[in-house]
Amino acid sequence: MATKASKKFLMEESLRIAVQKQIECFLADDDQPSLQFPASLTSTQRGFIHKYVQTKGLKSKSHGKGDNRCLTIYKPNTNTHISYDAKLELSMDSTTMFKNFIRDNNMTDIEMLVAQESENYKLPQHYGCGFAVFKLTNPPHVYVKPEINDTRSKLPITSYRDEIISKINSNSIIVISGDTGSGKTTQVPQYILEDSCARNKTCRILCTQPRRIAAVSMADRVAYERGEVLGGTVGYQIRLESKICPSSNLIYTTSGFLLRCMISDASAKWLSRITHIVMDEVHERDRYTDFLFIVVKEALKINPTLKIILMSATIDTNVFTTYFDCPLLKIPGRMHAVHIYQLEDVLGMVGYFDSQIKSQRSKKSAPTETQMTKSLPITTSIDDDRRELIDETLQECFHGRSDFDQFFYLVSGEGVDVNVKHSDTDLNALLIAAINGLPDIIQTLLQMGADPTLVGGFGYTAKEWALQYGHSKCVEILEQAEAFNPDSIADEEKRAENQKRLQLYLDQTNETEIDHVLLFNTIKHIHEHMSEGSILVFLPGYDTITEQMNAILEGDIGSNIEILFLHGNMETSDQRRVFSKAAPGCRKIILSTNIAETSLTIDDVVYVIDCGKVKQISYDSLSESTSLTSTWISKACAKQRMGRAGRTSPGICFRLYSEKRFVAMEEFTLPELLRIPLTELCLHARIMTKTSIADYLSKAIQPPAASAINQSIRLLKTIGALDEDENVTELGYRLVDLPVDVQLGKMLLYSILMKCLDPVITIISSLSVKDPFVLNFENENQSTLSRKTLAENCGSDLLVFIKLYQMWLESKSKGNEYQFCRENHVSNGIMELINGFRAQVLGQLRTVGFVTPRGAGDMTDLNQNSNNFAVIKACFVAGFYPNVCRVDRKVGNLKSKQEKKLLPHVTSVLREKNLKSLKSILTNLPSEWIVFGEKSRVERLSLVRNNTVVSALTIALFCGPMHIPKQNIISFDDSDSENDEADTINTKFILDDWIYFILSEDAAQMIHRVRLHLSAMFMKTLADLHKKSVISTYDSKIVDVIAAVLEVEDEIGGFKKPENVGTRPILFSTKMRWQSRSGTDTSNTSSSSRAKSVNRNYQPKQAYTNALGISLYRKNEPVEESNSSDQSLHDFEQFVSSYKCEMQLKPKVRYFIVRTDCKDRILTAYKMDRNWQFSQRLLKHFKSARFRLDETDILLFFLTSKLTFYTVGRMKSNGHFLNVENFNMETVSSAEVRYMMHHNFPDMKHIDKYKNGEELLNTNCADQLLRLFLRKSFLNANR
Repeated sequence: MATKASKKFLMEESLRIAVQKQIECFLADDDQPSLQFPASLTSTQRGFIHKYVQTKGLKSKSHGKGDNRCLTIYKPNTNTHISYDAKLELSMDSTTMFKNFIRDNNMTDIEMLVAQESENYKLPQHYGCGFAVFKLTNPPHVYVKPEINDTRSKLPITSYRDEIISKINSNSIIVISGDTGSGKTTQVPQYILEDSCARNKTCRILCTQPRRIAAVSMADRVAYERGEVLGGTVGYQIRLESKICPSSNLIYTTSGFLLRCMISDASAKWLSRITHIVMDEVHERDRYTDFLFIVVKEALKINPTLKIILMSATIDTNVFTTYFDCPLLKIPGRMHAVHIYQLEDVLGMVGYFDSQIKSQRSKKSAPTETQMTKSLPITTSIDDDRRELIDETLQECFHGRSDFDQFFYLVSGEGVDVNVKHSDTDLNALLIAAINGLPDIIQTLLQMGADPTLVGGFGYTAKEWALQYGHSKCVEILEQAEAFNPDSIADEEKRAENQKRLQLYLDQTNETEIDHVLLFNTIKHIHEHMSEGSILVFLPGYDTITEQMNAILEGDIGSNIEILFLHGNMETSDQRRVFSKAAPGCRKIILSTNIAETSLTIDDVVYVIDCGKVKQISYDSLSESTSLTSTWISKACAKQRMGRAGRTSPGICFRLYSEKRFVAMEEFTLPELLRIPLTELCLHARIMTKTSIADYLSKAIQPPAASAINQSIRLLKTIGALDEDENVTELGYRLVDLPVDVQLGKMLLYSILMKCLDPVITIISSLSVKDPFVLNFENENQSTLSRKTLAENCGSDLLVFIKLYQMWLESKSKGNEYQFCRENHVSNGIMELINGFRAQVLGQLRTVGFVTPRGAGDMTDLNQNSNNFAVIKACFVAGFYPNVCRVDRKVGNLKSKQEKKLLPHVTSVLREKNLKSLKSILTNLPSEWIVFGEKSRVERLSLVRNNTVVSALTIALFCGPMHIPKQNIISFDDSDSENDEADTINTKFILDDWIYFILSEDAAQMIHRVRLHLSAMFMKTLADLHKKSVISTYDSKIVDVIAAVLEVEDEIGGFKKPENVGTRPILFSTKMRWQSRSGTDTSNTSSSSRAKSVNRNYQPKQAYTNALGISLYRKNEPVEESNSSDQSLHDFEQFVSSYKCEMQLKPKVRYFIVRTDCKDRILTAYKMDRNWQFSQRLLKHFKSARFRLDETDILLFFLTSKLTFYTVGRMKSNGHFLNVENFNMETVSSAEVRYMMHHNFPDMKHIDKYKNGEELLNTNCADQLLRLFLRKSFLNANR
């Protein structure tokens, strides 16, 4: 819910917008150190600016008196230091272990060279992440159904087919600009296929989409239109998921995945087997697309026969044609009229501030003559391109009725005046409709504000033209319109009242937040007062989606609704559900991020609610901090969102922001390349070019600032991905292979080296997705207490994620993860995303060879130190560096290289609300060193989050560059004292220009020597990626001794050791392995005893064949060829058919998973007619679907808390009541279901991961599950 605004600093909306824009420009100008505002500002306005600039990390000061008082803002300039040195003392045990290791393991000259190498890095044998493409083939001839051909022929792009093919064949690059609904995404690749087939030419087309779901859904649609199976001629390839074959001619993929292919070591050969690259939705300007522009431009120099097709919405296309110097082909869209309501209109519609308005209305005087005067349309200059488009559209309207849809779009979507006239004929759309006798078009135009009294060419009004041609129906409509003036006094008063509502609303709410109450009331108003059609709601992120879902579920709204999510991190199978039509009488409400803004088409959407916000990564160059913030969208995005409502029928768009806010929005979204850290792309650029990174990125369509490039290069050098000459190191090449941020990637690689992989994968997945804790409005302290409990007083925010994930998995194994999340204020959805991302990371590590199936380098080997939290913290330090801060114990706060004062984030376990308590916590930590994952700013405060307290030795071993020269060990004699301690603590060990330690010379030399061993081992690990079996005893010794020393130092330093931090997930991280037919156990040797007992005692394959010799899994498990098994299989199939007939199972069946904690509840439900036995939310869910039980059977698979599938129920209705009846009383174990899934549906998520009430959309899988139950009945019947 939106929070109340501070009454002290209220500011008129237009002035507030102007000030914010001016400050944003100031921040973007690196050469402007200060900005002074005029003395005309009031004290209230200055107060707003003081408060606003704090959020941007700026300083502000007012000076002068009275009318001359001015306000100036400044960019900070800090240089931090701590007044006392950091000391490091090794314990006797640690010293002994280090000395013994160094004595027994002298480094050879070669090992020393490897450890110190910084220039001549050898190119790895493999880098990048491409996918295999085979020799080019001819696309096959296909038979397309007449109804599909008919649908395709109605798309606006159809009439341009020949021109498109001609331009593609005669140009290396073309830009196709198409309105929403033109059909460019699905048709252009098909035209290329069909043309190649007709000319008997080979081809392979790559079509990029900005998101995974768009790549999958578009491939599925094109395969359907061609009448083919997905994965044949048409397929998709996204990260860790693909459906292609060697003969695939059209492959949909993502921009990011294509980039990985283009930077792979075999890119030249790979690219030679690609004939066309179609880049769709290029107007979105994501970082990968902008970078690919450089790549494909360079690729054309090597492969001039390659064809590049850029496809864009009608948004700023000139920037592409200018950059590539190529032709542009414009395709009109098929847009229906969309009516737009702004925030001020919506407030009046849902009755906000009715009492205040009624009170003011009663005091109002009679309307003045001015108020009664009809408003004239505002005339604006029209540029040549738009004028040409308007004239062409009106010309086409004159010749054909169907072309009015394009004019409707220009009015509602592009802001063209509905009364605009043709520049030559002086006829407008209403006059043309009257001439052609189109009463329904006239009606629509009048509703859009057309003026029936205007005189056009030849001196006639619209009514006079209709009379001239004898169109009586048109005359009747126009006479009624002339008699009723739509801009009447009442309408003027209503608009004035809505403006007052708007001001009242803005005075009481914070426009930076989503108002979930207003959003709910808007949804409710549509549902209760408007005709059928799905509602698409645009929200900035997953947190606002879930909060809005809860608002709807808990609100006073009809039950006949179906709430669906659309988010880029969802599984593709879940995302596809939004395309299914709602049940009769039910309305779909789709809560979506901007993923639904462009390439996805949901046909039944009639209503769009646009909150005007989007989550964007923004980078603050002042504090070198990155944040994912909710910001206002651009006008171009607003138009795209509006267009989602007019795809298949006229629609309505509700904008929950004012008209003034819309006018103030940027024309286009700032390209991602200009607002994010460039570390990843700088690394890619250096691999792609022999010139400098800055030179390569200067070729971008809109080059990023030099300061942003230099800052990213400095970070890459700091972490060791680039050397001082900007050459990519071995580490840099390996980081490119990993699907995470470069710092997290380095942490991941160190976890492999230090053999603590599993907990670090959990940490990286949590940091890559999102903090799973959610706000608890009833008790804000609850989540913080939960974090501190999970942290076990170990001083680490990251330990919280490990423990939370372990507890969530344990709850999930018992089927009560929702209850666990609810009680602990954790988002189950985000935990699912973390779980899925974790599997993706592990899969990628296996793909590139960091994790092997067995032996050295397998999961058992790489988790030997997973219970040693000191080692895990060492990986944090290696990855997060240079994100290091230090406690200044004299003042009780944190300092970093850039910041004089840092505070732990409010979510940190190191944070206390009371500042005195916070100082006490910080000064009493076991160490003064803290590593952090992220720095953010809230007003004047710089906050660090994802913190971990670490020992000084951990900093000394794992911070700094890979190689520290011996010159960084500086001995000094600062005392003539005979005191032994003064004589021993006489050496300075420098890690970088901020971190150094004062210690004994022996300790400094030992730490330096151990660092050399560690660096050599790390480089060897990276270089010998595919030779893990030859790891020597020495290699493991260095890891063992560091692990032992770190654990000792933590214990002596007073660090608490967490329990079971290395407990590995069993059931939900990877797929189970089953015993082979011979009985050999292939399960992971590190699984817990519980998992092992399942594998040892249960033999699914033997169980399926020893009784009858039959197999129900005919896809991958052939039936044994024997007469008895053939007969048994035949008997079973007859049994299935008879059973379904006897139970009168309808031809159409839908399947759902229902979770329950008690078998007795199921049995009771079978006996009750009017008493629902399960959760009320589940009842509401089923009621909202409004299944037509006379046409469709609803089968429920009951999943108990012990992960056993107990009976199958069938939904039944008794008047207004819903309940279930028994369909089958058998029990099927989760192991049997997992085995069936593993062999038949390996790409699906496991059924026992389905949520309570979730539909099993894959009917083949659902039928196989039903057959498991029926098989049990068959066996029992034949005993």
